[in-house]
Amino acid sequence: MKPNKNQLLVIESIRSTIGFWESTNDLDSPTHLCDIDECTMADLGGILPDDKISQLCDALQTLYFIIKNTK
Repeated sequence: MKPNKNQLLVIESIRSTIGFWESTNDLDSPTHLCDIDECTMADLGGILPDDKISQLCDALQTLYFIIKNTK
């Protein structure tokens, strides 16, 4: 089964967030945590219900901390 339009939008939002981390000059900046919430809501508000956006933000924050703490 191919991803539907909304699934593709979710994937693109995730890709965009992770891509920003890849290009940042300060992975330790606390701004990244705020950006996760703000950008995900801006990208997916009206597409996903708020509880699903919150779950996605939690998952992205977990990934962020894993990446940030990898030495």
